[in-house]
Formats: sequence, structure tokens, C-alpha cells
Amino acid sequence: MAAGDFSHQPNKLPTSGSLLANAYQMQVALREMIAKVQNQANQVGDMAHSLAGSAQHIADNVNHESDAVASMAAAIEELSVSTAHISNQGNDAKRIANSSRSSAEQGGNVV
Repeated sequence: MAAGDFSHQPNKLPTSGSLLANAYQMQVALREMIAKVQNQANQVGDMAHSLAGSAQHIADNVNHESDAVASMAAAIEELSVSTAHISNQGNDAKRIANSSRSSAEQGGNVV
């Protein structure tokens, strides 16, 4: 017991009430306490492992969401560019229509 090994049991139980019996009871209590501490340490380790897995899952989801947001931003940018092209084409059509109207008015004046 002095060396820290609480696993050995005496070959013969000591006399009740003796110093040796009290030391044996202390050994049993320490053995049980160490077993509980070891069990709880294992549980903490398991929980830490589970928590690390959850954190990794959350990180993966955040990366996925970030990619989705980036894709949406790219799609909105493309839509904005397309809208600008349509607006430019509308302005060109208006300019051509005004030019045609002006030409038609000039042709009407000539006639």
C-alpha cells in the first residue's frame, strides 16, 4: 500500500478493530475511490471526444453554409450583370427608335 499499489488483498483478513484492519478498510475505500475517479475520467474523455466530434460537425456545416453564401453572391452578381446588359440594350433600342422616328419625320417632311 505504501508504494501506491492498492490492488493486493491480504491472504487473511485482519482482526476487527485492529490497526491493520483499519488500514485494510482504508485500502478498500481508496481502491473504490480510485476506481470511481478512473471511471469518471473515462467518462470525461468520452464526452470530450463527443464534443470534439460535434465541434467538427458544426465547423463542416459552417463551411458548407459559407460556400452556399458565396455561390448565392456569385449568382446575384451574374444577375446584376445581366440586368445591366438588358438595361443597355433597352437604351440602345430607345436610341434606335428615336433615330427611326426622327428619320421618318424628316422623310415625311420631304414628301
